[in-house]
Amino acid sequence: MKRIDKYGTSVLHASNALEQLRQRHGFGIAGCLRADLVDLLARELQDKHEGKGDLKYSQKLVGIHQTADAVELKFEGGQEDVVDLVIGADGINSSVAKLLNIDDSIPPVYSGANIFYGKIPDPDSIEFLCNHDVFNEGSVVNGPGTGEFIAFHVGSGDNKTFIWANTYASPNPPPKRSDWNHGNVRELEEILTKFPSSHPIHQFAGMTGDSDLLHFGLYYRHHKTTWSRGRVVLLGDACHATLPYVGQGANQAIEDAIYLATCLATHESYNAAYQDYYDKRFPRTKKIVQLAGFMHNLYHSKNWFVQQLLDFLLGSAIRGGFVLKVVESEIIDECPVKNYKQYIH
Repeated sequence: MKRIDKYGTSVLHASNALEQLRQRHGFGIAGCLRADLVDLLARELQDKHEGKGDLKYSQKLVGIHQTADAVELKFEGGQEDVVDLVIGADGINSSVAKLLNIDDSIPPVYSGANIFYGKIPDPDSIEFLCNHDVFNEGSVVNGPGTGEFIAFHVGSGDNKTFIWANTYASPNPPPKRSDWNHGNVRELEEILTKFPSSHPIHQFAGMTGDSDLLHFGLYYRHHKTTWSRGRVVLLGDACHATLPYVGQGANQAIEDAIYLATCLATHESYNAAYQDYYDKRFPRTKKIVQLAGFMHNLYHSKNWFVQQLLDFLLGSAIRGGFVLKVVESEIIDECPVKNYKQYIH
């Protein structure tokens, strides 16, 4: 882990704290591409069901009707299905939650910040990334900017990718577009003017193709007080969407899934399983959302004292100090998945 100065040319703090976590727990904190994770999970599901086509894509859910012993689903285009239970893991704007009005009085909240998210394929072929003393493979680099600036390598072999991201405060999110790429480069150029010319974000932007640059608003959700209705239950961002500053959005959804599966396997009724799932997951995910919100406020404050506090906290985390120990306790020690090796193949 490294923290650089505002010019991107000097390392303020550096340590092998992430490797120390790996040695203590048998696993570490690392990043991966969401698409790679989805592909991995999809392959595993297909393999277990012998490729019988249990996965169906591009079907918009438009209706849910519950009976005493089943759930009837209707999709755009006329397709229908009947299942025992439904898990709505369909994101912050959950269609499942809206169709059943599961605490839909609590809409997503715009945080007042946006993010540029870029990926650079095949970083081993780029001399700047291969030979850079700071952004070398295995490092997570964080630094000041217009909010949080972060960069790291993910993947292996042909899937190696370099990821960089930068947040910035804004009264409005970027306009919604059917084409993700339209307008992103032009808007990024405006943000780049706020960085010194020496900062490597300029090089990263030049290495990022239009199709590999995302720009979107950052939203979160105040916790829904109800996560289920009848045979239908919500999971992940559908009930507790968080901001990205502690890197726990997908992780908490995975924890939800594992704990929910455990509850369904150990309770005699789905009602009891759903209640156990809610009772266990609500307080943990709420603390994660609050921690991410706290970091958001630090990153985007203009107050000098707050900025000094942020530098102190991040420096402590990177050096393996008490801040990292607090994060380790909250994220790793309190994780309900203890025998994680059973999920590794």
